[in-house]
Amino acid sequence: GTHLPSDFSDHKTVSFVGRPFPLAEADEHLGRIAGWGFNALRLLTTWEAVEHAGPRQYDAAYIEYLGQVCERAAAHGLAVFIDFHQDVWSRMSGGSGAPCWLFDKLGMDYTRFHQAGAVHVMQYKYDYSSPEKRQEDRYPTMSWPLNYRLPVNGIMWTAFFAGKAYTPDWMIDGVNVQDYLQEHYCGAVTAVAQRVKHLPNVVGFDTLNEPGMGWIGHKMTARPSGTVNGDFAVGLTGPAWTPLDGLKVASGINTMVPRLGIENSRLVTTHELNINPQGVPIWKDGVACPFEKAGAWSREGGGGTPDEEFFRKRNGKLVDPENDFIGPFFVKMASAMRAVRPDWLLFAEINPHVITQGRAFPKQMPENSVNANHWYDVALLVSKGFKASMTAAEKRALAEL
Repeated sequence: GTHLPSDFSDHKTVSFVGRPFPLAEADEHLGRIAGWGFNALRLLTTWEAVEHAGPRQYDAAYIEYLGQVCERAAAHGLAVFIDFHQDVWSRMSGGSGAPCWLFDKLGMDYTRFHQAGAVHVMQYKYDYSSPEKRQEDRYPTMSWPLNYRLPVNGIMWTAFFAGKAYTPDWMIDGVNVQDYLQEHYCGAVTAVAQRVKHLPNVVGFDTLNEPGMGWIGHKMTARPSGTVNGDFAVGLTGPAWTPLDGLKVASGINTMVPRLGIENSRLVTTHELNINPQGVPIWKDGVACPFEKAGAWSREGGGGTPDEEFFRKRNGKLVDPENDFIGPFFVKMASAMRAVRPDWLLFAEINPHVITQGRAFPKQMPENSVNANHWYDVALLVSKGFKASMTAAEKRALAEL
């Protein structure tokens, strides 16, 4: 948990048994939920909880624990769909989700992430010895989502969804990095599915909580700019990382990144952030940046020679992130779980931020898919306060959502 400092050195031996509660307390919690009138649970687990020890080394004790939670849910009349949850990829990059050994397999050294400025991790940035609980100068409120803009998330999500398109020569154990990541993810899902396949109250699996999209579809050096309106613009403030910034920092190049704020309804640079002044690469010794090898950029001249359209176009055509990359992943996920039980529902999610941009689910969806995207009261989430009335600009922005 983030209430304890950690260097994650026990990542292979960690146990998630007893989370979110010991089995002895299951009836108390599940009974309360049923008593409130609910009849379904989105039951969270993580890829790390199932496969933390190493490739295809599934934690049998944890899988049994999760299965028994599902059985206790049935006793309270609760249907269950299982969500392999994530936030900003993994605990080692500031949230939860994937196991740490994946970084090693991809040639990355997770012990260098913080020093390089490539992640925003509470366990490193928060001063646990301080009596101050809120530490806005070190770990600002709701600052963890900014991790999606930082190098580690840019690399991992781009590789997970589009490694074959962008880095076709990036091979892990004889297969492309995208296939390697997705096959192991689906393998962990299948390991859990085998345990719960006989339970009639388990109705399916979530694809993956609020997936990041890395640098897919982005220009290499473009930053947000222009006039903004309302609370919704707050999402554009903060460090304005570009894919090139991330690639340079990941390769140990000291980089200045502007921090954006709002003045007179315009995005402006408030100051420059000095990232990775010690020049620490997150790639392991002897490992070259796969994106540089693929032609995305070159470190010559300080990394100032990028292919501006590298992540936006493939073979001269603009990429369509949902149809080109998310859709095939949905098919793979549906095939994996339905090989265990054909009648399961696929609870599908796309990145929630792209919906505000007018983007939507892939045109071709697996049969028996459920729209499992999330609804947020955005004004409340951003402002942390209830407003009885909204400005005209806020009403327009809400209508667009």
